[in-house]
Amino acid sequence: MKAYRIISAIGQWIWQLNKLPYLYRMTVKFSDNGTVVTVDNYLEMVTVMREMSFTREDNNSEYMLNYARRAVIASDKDIRATNEMDFFEDLLKHKHISIL
Repeated sequence: MKAYRIISAIGQWIWQLNKLPYLYRMTVKFSDNGTVVTVDNYLEMVTVMREMSFTREDNNSEYMLNYARRAVIASDKDIRATNEMDFFEDLLKHKHISIL
């Protein structure tokens, strides 16, 4: 019984690791201009996008909302701006970015 509990605890711990965004730095390439950046997580990627942008928003939430609005107007693509993780997933899905 003790061995089962240990194996079960290890299995739950490994399952939790799969929910982490990234355990290593990721290299992202932007499809529009080919810029390549290396970031630690989703939050840092959106912050880098905001800082490199021609528009000047005060925070990431405002930037994501404006980006999503422009994506709908320009190419009728729905990008969620609820949080950085959803935003990142939709950018990947619509091929605005790619992970190298």
